[in-house]
Amino acid sequence: MQRLKTVDIRGKEYVPVNVRIAAFNEAYPNGCIQTEVEYQGDYVRVRAVAIPDVSVPVRHFTGHAEEDRTQGNINRTNATENAETSAIGRALGVMGIGILESVASADEVAHAVHKGAAASSMAAKPPAKPAEPEDLVLNEAVGIMAELKLNMTTVEQATGLKLTRGNARDVLDRLRVLKQERSENKA
Repeated sequence: MQRLKTVDIRGKEYVPVNVRIAAFNEAYPNGCIQTEVEYQGDYVRVRAVAIPDVSVPVRHFTGHAEEDRTQGNINRTNATENAETSAIGRALGVMGIGILESVASADEVAHAVHKGAAASSMAAKPPAKPAEPEDLVLNEAVGIMAELKLNMTTVEQATGLKLTRGNARDVLDRLRVLKQERSENKA
C-alpha cells in the first residue's frame, strides 16, 4: 500500500479517516465497512466493522467509539457522525490502514486536544507547566475547527494550509476570517 497523506498534530503524524477510507476502498474493492449505532441517554456508541473481502466475512476488523452529546458544540448536533468517523478510523487502524504510531486518527486526536483544552480550563488547580504559545494557538485553532464543524481535511481545503504546530498561527488567522464570514452570512 502506498504512503498515505498525513497531518501533523503536536509534532506527530496522523492519517485522517477520509484518507484511510479511500485507501481501504482502493485496496479492497470487494470489501465493505458496516456501522451499528446505539443511543443511550446522552451517549452515542458506534461499532464499525471493516471487511476486506465480503466473501470471507469471518475476517473482519472492529473499531468502537463513543461520544457524549453534552460535551462541546459539535457533539450537540453531530455526536453520531463524530462517533461513526472515529469508529471507522479505528477499525481501519486495527486492520493496519493508516497506522504510523497509534490507531488514533487525526480527527480523534484533534477532538481530544480540543476536549483536553476545555477540560484543563475547568480544572481547579493550574497546570504544572505553562502552555507553550504554539499550544495555545493550536488549541484555539482546534476550537474554531470544532465550532465550524471542520476536520483536518476540510481545514486544509478551506485555508489552503495543513494545520501543523509550525503554521498554526497562519491557519488560526484564516479560520478566524472564515468564522467571521460565516457569521456575516448568517446575519
